[in-house]
Amino acid sequence: MRNKRPLPHLVIAMTLGAALTTACAGPQPKPKAAQSLGCSQNQINAEDLGSATYLVTGCGKKDVLYPDGPTWTSLREVAAFQLECDAGTLDVMPFGSDTYAITGCNKKATYLVVRGKFVIQTVADGNTAPSSAEPPKL
Repeated sequence: MRNKRPLPHLVIAMTLGAALTTACAGPQPKPKAAQSLGCSQNQINAEDLGSATYLVTGCGKKDVLYPDGPTWTSLREVAAFQLECDAGTLDVMPFGSDTYAITGCNKKATYLVVRGKFVIQTVADGNTAPSSAEPPKL
């Protein structure tokens, strides 16, 4: 005689399936974005840029995040460390495919995403102006 109560098995299977789907999806960027932008999670918008990289916006600020194992790496935090600048004063702008511009603390930098890491490409003093002096004669 067949069991006429297959419903509990179906509920267990659906629950396990949902748990596995959530686990396989990996960490979500909004908690890290809320931390790096100083906003609540419901104020964060996350745009998938591909290759698991996200442009996150909220509270008038932007950041770029990529997963690094179970956590997220923030371009804003990387740039703050490398440029010796407070992360809250930096502006992050997409600047082409996998390239991002950072401005703040009278500095400008460009970063490239290479194999899931932010690699600094250029750094310039934001106060740099073209020189009007003639080059030295040799």
